[in-house]
Amino acid sequence: MAVGMEGDIYEASPSVKRILKQSSGRAAILVQPHELSLKIGRTVTPLCMRRGHRLEWSWTHRPPVVGMETRSRAMTVGPTLVYGKDRQPRTVISTSADQVKRIKQAWTVVQEAWPEGHEVLALLTTRIIPLKAKGVVSFSYRHRPGLSFINCFDRDNLDLIDDVIHENSHHHLNLLLRKQILYHGDRNQQIFYSPWRRSLRPLRGILHATFTFTVGAMLFERLSTWASGRGGSARWKQAGLTSRDLQRARFRCLEEVESVRYSIQDLEYADWHLKWLTGSGQRLVKQLAETIEQVEHNIAPHRKAVLASKFGPALRRHIKELHTKRDKPMGQRG
Repeated sequence: MAVGMEGDIYEASPSVKRILKQSSGRAAILVQPHELSLKIGRTVTPLCMRRGHRLEWSWTHRPPVVGMETRSRAMTVGPTLVYGKDRQPRTVISTSADQVKRIKQAWTVVQEAWPEGHEVLALLTTRIIPLKAKGVVSFSYRHRPGLSFINCFDRDNLDLIDDVIHENSHHHLNLLLRKQILYHGDRNQQIFYSPWRRSLRPLRGILHATFTFTVGAMLFERLSTWASGRGGSARWKQAGLTSRDLQRARFRCLEEVESVRYSIQDLEYADWHLKWLTGSGQRLVKQLAETIEQVEHNIAPHRKAVLASKFGPALRRHIKELHTKRDKPMGQRG
C-alpha cells in the first residue's frame, strides 16, 4: 500500500498475502474513527491505528528506493508504470535493479560531464517513475514539481540522459513561471511554428520548447567535450555509450542549435511586434539567445564531421526545412 507521494509503502505479511491470493485480490478497506482494517472475505486484519497524532502500522514499512543521494535530499525511483498497446497505463510493477542502475548511471554521467547542470538536476528532480511504454515519450506535470516520468525501456542510454535533463528543464521553467510573469496576451493563438512538433503552437509552447531544448543542446555539447577530453574515450565506454552515441550527441547538438535559433526569432517577434513579453520574459529570451550562440561556437569544430557522417543528410534536411518555413508568412508554417 502506497502512502504519501514520496514512495513510501507498507507491505502485508506473508499470511495476509496468502489470503489475498486465495480471494483473487478482492478485499475491502474498513474505515473507523481511529483504525483502518482490511477485510478479505470473513477475515479482518488491521492496517493501522491512530494513537494521538501518530499512525501505527501493522504492516512492514518499506522506504522508497534511493536512486542518488544529493546534498539537500535523495532522488528516489518509484515503481514502473506499464502501458498497453493502446498507449494507456495498464499496471504498476516493481522497478528492476537494472533500471535503477541505469538511472544512477545517467545521473552520474551528468555529474561528471556537466557539474553545473547536475547542480540544477539535483535541486529540481526528486523522484523518477520509469515507464515501460513503447512509443510514449517521457513527461512531467506542472502541478507536481520534481516528479519525472521517464521511458527507460524504449530508449537507449544516451536517450535516458537526455530525457532526465529534458524533464528537469521543464521543472526549471515551471519554477520560473511561478516566480515571474514572463509573457501576457498569449491567448492560445497557434501562430508560431514549432521545429520540434512540426506544427503551429502558442507562445507558451514555443517558450517551453526553446528553454528545454537550449538546455538539451548544452547537455550534448558538454557530453561531446567530456568524451573528447583526456581519458574521455574510457569514460564514455564506462557510461555504456558507444562511438555512434558520440556522433549522435554532436548531431543532436547541431540540430537543436538550428531549431532553437529559429524559435528565438519568433520569441523576439512576439516581443518586438506583438509586445507580449514582459521585462522578465525579454531577459530570459536574451539569455537563451546568448547561450545557444555559445553552444554553437563550442560545437562548430565538429560540424564538418557530422555533415560527412550518416547523420549529415538528416541535418541538411532539417536546416532546409527551417529555411522553407521561415520564408512562409506567420501562421501558414504548419
